[in-house]
Amino acid sequence: MTRAETLAVARRYLQAVENGSVDALRTHLTTDFVQREWPNPMSPQGASRNLPEVLQAAEQGREVVGDQVFQIATEAVDGDQVIMEVNWSATLLVDFPSATAGTRIRARMAIFLTIRDGRVSAQHNYDSYLPD
Repeated sequence: MTRAETLAVARRYLQAVENGSVDALRTHLTTDFVQREWPNPMSPQGASRNLPEVLQAAEQGREVVGDQVFQIATEAVDGDQVIMEVNWSATLLVDFPSATAGTRIRARMAIFLTIRDGRVSAQHNYDSYLPD
């Protein structure tokens, strides 16, 4: 794949996550997809998930946050790897210890994606949540 094609796959994937459609999300991931989420306030222990677990988490996530927005600040491609620095925001739909439902939360994310055959096969996230 060309650099432009690889970036397009990554961007479409983020758009699917942003839109919250689990069916659309599934079309962007390989069957052996793996995700590693490093510890953060939304996932204090971090997590490693396979495709079924990611899809289940996405379904559950729709009950926790809404109106997600991903704004790509920087992006780089090295072969089949895409690295994105992303500004993320969402509205809490439930109360958290540090914020109530209706609060707009924000994070700065470093997202590392591996692209294979036009789909995302791996993702590593480093999320830094920002104060109000």
